[in-house]
Amino acid sequence: MNAPARYHDLIDYLSFLGARFDIDMPARQPWRTGARSRGGEAERMPVIAAASLWVKPLPGDICVLVVVPAGRSPTDRGLQVGFGQFRRAGRDEVLALSAGVAPEALPPFGWPYLPGVAKVVVDREIVEAQLVVFNAATLDHKMFMTGHEFKAALGAFELLGASPPLA
Repeated sequence: MNAPARYHDLIDYLSFLGARFDIDMPARQPWRTGARSRGGEAERMPVIAAASLWVKPLPGDICVLVVVPAGRSPTDRGLQVGFGQFRRAGRDEVLALSAGVAPEALPPFGWPYLPGVAKVVVDREIVEAQLVVFNAATLDHKMFMTGHEFKAALGAFELLGASPPLA
């Protein structure tokens, strides 16, 4: 499978869940507040970009998808607090486990979209965001979701640093 196919798989997966999202140029502008309906100027919600990376806690072969604010990738020391010893999954591993999605384009969803992921661990800032944008399995497309829709689509997840993600 390749990245364009995985992009369409992601759209199908989120549509199956009933999640509302926009791609690239948000058409519905879900980040608008109700101010416009009251005749005022609409305010924009703050947007946070999410970046995903795979780590493998040691020992073992379990894959964990970690979702953090883009541009503020967690330091290895910060991840050690939640995982103990770990290693980041290599590019070839990510390509194989994700059926062709490049590491820098990983969307923030685990199973069943990315079946190789045992757990999804999300930074609190992402969970509390009003609007989340992320790569849609390719670097050519971004997806926009309200925070509520994003959390619903995530399914089961754990907060980064809230408790040890793996027992």
